[in-house]
Amino acid sequence: SKEDIIKYGLVSKEDYEQLEKYTLALFQRGQELAKERGLILVDTKYEFGKDGDDIFLIDEIHTPDSSRYFYLEGYQKRQDTGEPQKQ
Repeated sequence: SKEDIIKYGLVSKEDYEQLEKYTLALFQRGQELAKERGLILVDTKYEFGKDGDDIFLIDEIHTPDSSRYFYLEGYQKRQDTGEPQKQ
């Protein structure tokens, strides 16, 4: 949880809040780009590093290896009927 991450000193409260902002902005942009391509960005992972006071986004983002996508076409029908989503 956020509280445990801060409590155990994995990151400071300030860094956590900055990482949260970066993560939400990246995910929103990823969803927009996916939608333009007929996809839904379901979930993903981001990796960050720190050098001094600077936080950096590292490694790949929004790739099939680090993310899960569903096809937008037919998504709602599959949800409504309980069918598995196409990834």
